[in-house]
Amino acid sequence: MKKSILVAVLAAVLSLGVSCLHAFAQAQAQAYPGMAQPTAQPTALAPGQPARIALLDVVYVFKNHARLKAMRVQLKEDAMRVKQDINARQKQIMQMSEELRQLDKASDMYKEREEKITELQARLQVEMKKAELGFMQREAREMHMVYQEVRQATEYLCQKYGYDLVLMSSRTEFNQDNPDSVYAEMSRPVVWHRGIDITDQVLVELNRGVAAPNPNADLRNDPRPANPYPR
Repeated sequence: MKKSILVAVLAAVLSLGVSCLHAFAQAQAQAYPGMAQPTAQPTALAPGQPARIALLDVVYVFKNHARLKAMRVQLKEDAMRVKQDINARQKQIMQMSEELRQLDKASDMYKEREEKITELQARLQVEMKKAELGFMQREAREMHMVYQEVRQATEYLCQKYGYDLVLMSSRTEFNQDNPDSVYAEMSRPVVWHRGIDITDQVLVELNRGVAAPNPNADLRNDPRPANPYPR
């Protein structure tokens, strides 16, 4: 499975940004009717009134999201099972190819075996590509679902504590000996702040009531945990 899909989805997440929009909360309430929503209505700032701004490290939240970790474990296990099946079928085809070399090329049996091997190889290639695409799409859907939950949790906390805007930030410590790390540090949108990072609070809301990952649980048909938000 390619890692590019994870990078692409994270890049999309970072480009979208997180803001406290009541319209989004209404849309998500329709998508997830069990989710408790803030009742306070957003109001425009009075002239001269400063906006209350908070910061959020979305990448950190994704790395520490309990349910996403469990889904990744499930995804990896499912991918390993598919890989084992593919390896077994490849081994079978190789064995058939070895047996083919022992046959007379002019015989009907040789032609039949050769056609069978070609058919099995073509079918396996198609199924491998289909499986790879399926895992990439599944990972993208799971990442998108978690991002929606992050936005909901952020909306909830903004309404609860009166924040007007949330900006992306990063908690990653840069390495002065690594040029890429230094450039990333220099390109951070937030250079300094006075302790207004709500990343931990968002993560607490997301992981509230989520049990430790069960290695025997099948999460493929269980799109959401129980509602972690207080009513």
